[in-house]
Amino acid sequence: PNPEAEPSLLTAFFEMCHRGLVFRPGVMLRLDCTPLLFETAIACLTHQEFQHTRAAITYLCLFMSGTDAANSFRETAAYCLQQSGALLVRQCALGLARASPENLIDHQVELLR
Repeated sequence: PNPEAEPSLLTAFFEMCHRGLVFRPGVMLRLDCTPLLFETAIACLTHQEFQHTRAAITYLCLFMSGTDAANSFRETAAYCLQQSGALLVRQCALGLARASPENLIDHQVELLR
């Protein structure tokens, strides 16, 4: 199956994940599938569709930067970054080098910061 076949579904999914981190970080960061959510967002970084790729980047940025409410769950984010950080950098580099449309470049640079 093509993951880019349903861009509106991916956009809604990552916007929901972002809202979960904003309003209920404890719930989102305690899920057994949290590392998988992180990796799934990373997999979208080289997609060509703007909206869902931007939604995935927004989710990843908040996931890594955290909020005051999520401070007690920083170990989860650190674990995910330790496990998948190299893939994150690789996907961002691929997106910046050739795969992503120009209107996503600023978002990907923000993610690398």
